[in-house]
Amino acid sequence: MTSVYAAWCCSAGTVPGDDVLRLYPFVMGILIVSWLVSDPALPMSRKPSFDYGLLLWVSFPLLATYHLYVAHRWRGFLIVIGLIMLFLAPYLSCAVMRAIQ
Repeated sequence: MTSVYAAWCCSAGTVPGDDVLRLYPFVMGILIVSWLVSDPALPMSRKPSFDYGLLLWVSFPLLATYHLYVAHRWRGFLIVIGLIMLFLAPYLSCAVMRAIQ
C-alpha cells in the first residue's frame, strides 16, 4: 500500500509524505522479525537466546541474513534479495512513475 501511495503521489506531481516513508522501514522490520521468529525451518536448538525476537531486532540485517541462510541455505539469499526489494519498493515505484512522466 505504501508503494501504491508513493506511486500515486509521484504521478500527481507531489512528494509522498515524509512521515509515511520514515515509518515504512520500521513497520517492515517488525513484520520481518516476527516472521523470522515464527519460522519453523530453524529448530529451537539453533536459536541463540530466550528472547530471540529482540536479538533479531537489535542486529536486524546481519542476524536475519544468517538466520535465512541457516534455515533455507542458498534459497535464503533469494529471500534476502526479495526482502531488500520490499524495503526499496516505495522508492522504486516513485522512480518508475517519474520516469514514465
